[in-house]
Amino acid sequence: MVNPDDWRELHGIGDHRIHAWLKNKSSDIPALGQFLQECEDYYVDHADTLKIRPGAVESFNIFAAARIPQGAVSSGVKRQVEANLKIAGIFDRLVFALSADDVKNTKPHPEPYQKGYTRMLAMKFNNQSGFLLPENCLVIEGSGNGIKSGHAANMNTV
Repeated sequence: MVNPDDWRELHGIGDHRIHAWLKNKSSDIPALGQFLQECEDYYVDHADTLKIRPGAVESFNIFAAARIPQGAVSSGVKRQVEANLKIAGIFDRLVFALSADDVKNTKPHPEPYQKGYTRMLAMKFNNQSGFLLPENCLVIEGSGNGIKSGHAANMNTV
């Protein structure tokens, strides 16, 4: 049902939107609630098999050493996001972790990064002289849809 060419479209959009995409392809897909629960349970039960992207933790540590506050913005559901961040050993060092459960629209919509920006502002790290403007934020992404989201939120995105 899903072929390798579909991955570019699906990567980073979140399980809610993947479910809608799958429903358009087949009537054999379970109801949304069941689908989400099965995905979440499988993911969390297999968290020990997750592979951290090379350089991800090292990059996080560079910014942490410079005392630059960092948050995570994901289209995954909360339990999946927390499992990823805990496996990477950075969950407790983030100022927040935002998931699909926190937004109405997942990536590539700008809402996830806009909400992350609002959370960062609320923490008042360095709001002097307009330092923390969206264009002063750096988004480090792992998917094309995430890159689109970061750009749409007017943030520097790599």
